Amino acid sequence: MPYYAELDENNVCKAVTQTHSEIIAATMIELDSYDISLLGQTYADGVWTPAPAVEPEPDPVQEGLLTIMVALADMYEQMIGGV
Repeated sequence: MPYYAELDENNVCKAVTQTHSEIIAATMIELDSYDISLLGQTYADGVWTPAPAVEPEPDPVQEGLLTIMVALADMYEQMIGGV
């Protein structure tokens, strides 16, 4: 059973699939195995290139909690310093 990577319009792997028969399409690249590590990688001239690392967006809830924790620590230090 053949395995394929399906490419989007930018040649980025958007799916990996196993089929019962051969698929002939420019957007389907035959693979040796079911390799989901190719998801998000770009395919060009027979070579897979990993996607660039993307920095995650900060979580506003965690940012807010961190701000509150720092404020509480400052208040605690002021209280202890005044004793």
